[in-house]
Amino acid sequence: MTLAFAITDYKCQGDTYGDGLLSGLRKPLTGSTEAATLYVQLSRVQCLQQLSIMRSFDPDELRQPLSAEVLKELEWEAQTMKR
Repeated sequence: MTLAFAITDYKCQGDTYGDGLLSGLRKPLTGSTEAATLYVQLSRVQCLQQLSIMRSFDPDELRQPLSAEVLKELEWEAQTMKR
């Protein structure tokens, strides 16, 4: 038995998991997900040897364009940082 816990990609932002990370990259069965959330999951480890992917996924999901809402927020953030 191995002790483990689950968290959302939102919760893990800014954290690094040096002991390893098991991630599920597949789109949810209902609703949608942004490609940016997959990036958050993949970028929490320091090297690929620390990353395990639970099951197969469609790589095209990583190439989906960002939604208009996310683009608007990124633009707002860029403008805020200039001030």
